[in-house]
Order: sequence, then structure tokens, then C-alpha cells
Amino acid sequence: MMQLIHKTIVDKLPDLVDGAGGPLSFLKYSTPTSGKSLNDKVIFFVFKPREKVPFLCVKTVRSYDAREIIIRNFDNLKKINTLTASSPYFDLFAQALYLHDDGENIFSIETICPGKRIKLNKKKLSFVVAEYIGFQEYLAKNSSESVSDIKDFVKEIISKSKLKELDQQKLLQFTETLPLDNVKLPRLIQHGDVTEDNILLSKKRLCIIDYDFVGVTDLPGFDLFGLFSRFNQSEVKELCYKYFPKYFSRIDVDVESNKYKGLLFLYFLIERILRKPHPLENESAEKIISDFKDMTI
Repeated sequence: MMQLIHKTIVDKLPDLVDGAGGPLSFLKYSTPTSGKSLNDKVIFFVFKPREKVPFLCVKTVRSYDAREIIIRNFDNLKKINTLTASSPYFDLFAQALYLHDDGENIFSIETICPGKRIKLNKKKLSFVVAEYIGFQEYLAKNSSESVSDIKDFVKEIISKSKLKELDQQKLLQFTETLPLDNVKLPRLIQHGDVTEDNILLSKKRLCIIDYDFVGVTDLPGFDLFGLFSRFNQSEVKELCYKYFPKYFSRIDVDVESNKYKGLLFLYFLIERILRKPHPLENESAEKIISDFKDMTI
């Protein structure tokens, strides 16, 4: 596999390896939870001779049967690259370079994202949020699609769950009690997994990695909700109410703060139903609603 990857880089990306002056080297990257099963991604950093900083990232899987993981990740990254091309935010993400799939082996090649993982504090969180809002503002200026009927949007989300019909009806009834009337938002692609693990910082520059969940929703605010809930779940509501006014203003929509509770429930639903669905045997409308109330009390 490594020989094939090396040959592919040299043959398909000659401009990037021109003048390397020797063979490329590879470093397998892993976290405590990565690469344990056949369906997990395996990641390699690629180095030029005598260089201490990698210039490429290669993603593959242990079993070819899990190829859809690599294809989805690569296609998602290309989607974001297209949306940010020739913008100040083109380097907020890696650049998708090449996908190899010969029927037996599959791997993707992308540029490396500079920076280091850091432990977020409130100051660094503010920086990340500011950079992310700028990215969303750029998308909003180039977006013509919108969520014109938020209640239809809610029905669409719930219908994608595999909950029993009675549970779906109970969720719809609960959303009817929330302040969602006259909420109109642009459709803006969401990264889907803006977490501390996927944020790299270097010299006041932000880069966001891991593209498995890109496009899980295009409801603006979902990424910030996810970031805040993982930063400090006990302060999710406080952080949303702090940053949402600026966020919605920058994407040119007027959302009154009394509507935030309804939106928070939508974000919570998307996380619970679409992004990482909970096992159905442990799921019910009552539990979803109770967990949401516990988070936002």
C-alpha cells in the first residue's frame, strides 16, 4: 500500500514533489480511538526528505469494504473547497487533491492543515467563533437558498428519524410549543463536527479538519451549538445567547432572542437524529425532550 501511495503522489501530484531530492516518508497518525476497527480511517502524514513538517495527508481504511468512508470524506472536502475557492477562507480547510480507487485499494490525498490541537479556553473560543462567523458570513453573501418554512424543516428532520410514529408525533407536538414562527434563515453548509479535536491553531490562524459530517445540515447555527455543547455543556445556552446575536447579524438575518430556544431544540434534534443517531431501543420522544430541557434549563 505504501509503495502505491508513494507512486500515486509522485505521478499524480508532480508539482508538489518536484525537487524533493529523495523518497517521501510517511508517519502513521492515530488517536486512542482511531483505526481500531476495519471501518475506521487510517491517516498518514507525508514528509519530504529532511523536512520536519508534513505537506500532505493521506486517508485510507483497513478494509476496502469501508471505502464509502473515504469517498464521502473526500467529496465533502471538495464541496467546501468549491464554496470557499478564491475567498479569504480557502485555507480554513484542507484542499482535496486526489482520490485513488482501483477496486482493491482506496485512499485520498489532501493538503496538510497547519497548526496544533489546543485546549480551548474562553479567549481561544472567542477567536475560533470569530473566524468561523467570518466564514459563514462569506457563504451567506453567496447563498440564494433559504429555509422559508421552519415548521416544514422540522417535519423533514423528524421524518428522517427511525423513531416510532407516536414518538415522531410527540416531537412535532413539542416543537409546536416553541417560538419558531417567522424564523427565516439562509441555507448555509455546516461542517458538522467543529470540536476541540478538529480545530488547529497556528499564529492566529484557524484550520478545521475532519470532513465526515460536512453537509449533515445547512441550518445555520448548528456548528456553533455543537462547538459550545462540547466546550461546556452546562453553559450551552449562555454561550449561544452570547454569540448568536453577532452571528445572525453577520449572516444578515434578524432573529429575536426569544426565538433561540426553538432553534436550540432544532440543533439538538439534528445532532440526536441525523449526525449521530442514538440506538433506537434507548430512544423516545420523552427522553429527547427531557435531555434537551436538562441541557438548556
